[in-house]
Amino acid sequence: MKFNDAVNRLRDKLFSSIHSNNLIYNTCWEDPRVDRYLLEIDERSNIVMITSAGCNALDYLLDNPERINCIDVNPRQNALLELKRAIIKCKRFETLFEFFGKGTSVRALSTYEKYLRARMSKDAAEFWDRRIEYFTGNAQNKKTFYYRGTAGEFAWLFGKYLLARPKAYTLTRQLLSAKSLEEQRQIYDDLEPRLMNKLTKWLMNRHLTMALLGVPRSQKKLISESYPGGMAAYISESLRR
Repeated sequence: MKFNDAVNRLRDKLFSSIHSNNLIYNTCWEDPRVDRYLLEIDERSNIVMITSAGCNALDYLLDNPERINCIDVNPRQNALLELKRAIIKCKRFETLFEFFGKGTSVRALSTYEKYLRARMSKDAAEFWDRRIEYFTGNAQNKKTFYYRGTAGEFAWLFGKYLLARPKAYTLTRQLLSAKSLEEQRQIYDDLEPRLMNKLTKWLMNRHLTMALLGVPRSQKKLISESYPGGMAAYISESLRR
């Protein structure tokens, strides 16, 4: 028991270290339309929510709630929402699409300095002073913001993994361009054994991998208790849905 407690403390320390020193999410993974439907958000709603990448909070605004309070244990996530809010306040749709549609802009630095920085809090501005190159597409061969943050780094590495496996890469591209659910199912039947192999299943069940993706030990434990194959089984079932 003492050994397990020590291991769990080490895992928690690892998770805390990653979240204390990095942007984690570059986008939200949930479908906020479902939230808006289930929560019945309207003009009387006063919402408290985790910031994450800020996407969901901005989507909730479509229902014109009275107030949205965004909180996050990681201040870098709040800085990301502040950047999005600053661009929206400037009414610069082209900039918004470059930054968060394409994930890259040749004018990122000049736009930030001229239009955005003054619209942010001191803490958020200090973060983006050091990280606005996330949107330039120049550093470390990462051509888009969506390869930034620890979740983005994982996506970049997984993309490299797929590129090294031409058949899996081709099937993934076909899956993303499929015209119907039936076509998706047929392609995924062929892709799944190439995608969910022993190596990827092993990686998905590692605490380090989940920490990089922003999944705390308590959440991983809850999922692992519900699926005999652990996180890998849960992810596999989710992909099949």
